[in-house]
Amino acid sequence: MWMLVTPSIEWPTAFEAHNATPEALAALQMPIHLIVGRKTTRAASAVVEVLRRVCPRAHYTDIEGAGHMAPVTHAELVNAAIEEFLPVTGSADESRA
Repeated sequence: MWMLVTPSIEWPTAFEAHNATPEALAALQMPIHLIVGRKTTRAASAVVEVLRRVCPRAHYTDIEGAGHMAPVTHAELVNAAIEEFLPVTGSADESRA
């Protein structure tokens, strides 16, 4: 089940070197957080959308107004999204609450 990510990039080209098949990614059991800037490139958005489809348990955050460099340009929003996600991972520092 290979999917077209963009007109020029197919799934195997982007992920095959890492054995990251859709089946392998769907089987991942660890928490996954996909963060995308709403104004990011079409290619990056397409990859995130494919990952959302094959990793249905993934947490997804869309940073409005951000591009591909959201952690730099919208650090407060990205940090807040990560902090919200940390309890899902079991990695949150409960003493900060």
